[in-house]
Amino acid sequence: MTQVQEVARDVLASMNTDAGFLNAIVWINNRYMELCGRVRFSHLRELGELYVPPRVDSCGTVTVAPGSPTVTGSSTTFLTAPLPTTAGDSGAGQWYIKVRSNWQSISTFDSSTQITLSTNFAETSGSSLTYTILKRFHTVSTDARWLGDFVHERRRLVLETVPIAKLDRDAPGRNLTGSMPIYVADAGINSSGERQVELYPYPSTYELFHYVYWKRPTDISAATATIPNEVDPYVLKEGALIDLYRYMKADALMKNQTEVAGFYRNDEKAQMIVWENVIKAARRADRAVDDTSFILTALGGRISASDIRTARDIVVDRWTWP
Repeated sequence: MTQVQEVARDVLASMNTDAGFLNAIVWINNRYMELCGRVRFSHLRELGELYVPPRVDSCGTVTVAPGSPTVTGSSTTFLTAPLPTTAGDSGAGQWYIKVRSNWQSISTFDSSTQITLSTNFAETSGSSLTYTILKRFHTVSTDARWLGDFVHERRRLVLETVPIAKLDRDAPGRNLTGSMPIYVADAGINSSGERQVELYPYPSTYELFHYVYWKRPTDISAATATIPNEVDPYVLKEGALIDLYRYMKADALMKNQTEVAGFYRNDEKAQMIVWENVIKAARRADRAVDDTSFILTALGGRISASDIRTARDIVVDRWTWP
């Protein structure tokens, strides 16, 4: 396996320069980070699990009033699983309650008979009203940078990935709460800096999903750091040469050697084209199995990701695979 110091020496050997060994290492690390930001390399691909609790329907009734964030329960058990079980637990913008027609974010579960909303209740007042509470947003692995397929194993179903804006447009009220999720949307970053997703329709039972994600790359800024096998060393060299030409251009300008600086500027621009081409080559070289196959293989499955609809599907599902 190639170490960063080997590529650094190769870069500096490309011309007579005083750029320095440490500069070359920094350039290589920066180009590696850029490369991983543009290519979803297989060495960064991981398998995650997502546990989704069911909705809670009216364990008692509630009283609400517009202009107040307090939801007061009667014969309720707000602090019972699958809801948070400790008084004062934060909803963290993930748990939502619907009393009339709007879903409103829960700020805290104060007690078994009281909830505080993130904003004031926005509909007409009422007492002895039914309600639904559910976990609308779910956090994924903390090191996830990109998300791939989500698979529900039990039903052999691949969720359809859609933009959150599509859900907001097609199902603004999120009225379906009793069926299996068929959509997953990236809901962005929450206030804690965690990436979260929304699954819709909301399930009525406990569910477990597996998903593919690409983690953030780690620095290779040490001379003895090893370059991952999936990244060819020559690719990083071609990127670092851009920085070397840029360094030489700046050095020439500092010495008032404008003509020499012009040559290095041309070399820099030409090298940027080379860099773009090797990125495309790296992307083609690292293409691996699709996300769904990766999930099923990692879990020991050899089945297609579809729902059970026919007798053949039942046989396939119950088959003991080698």
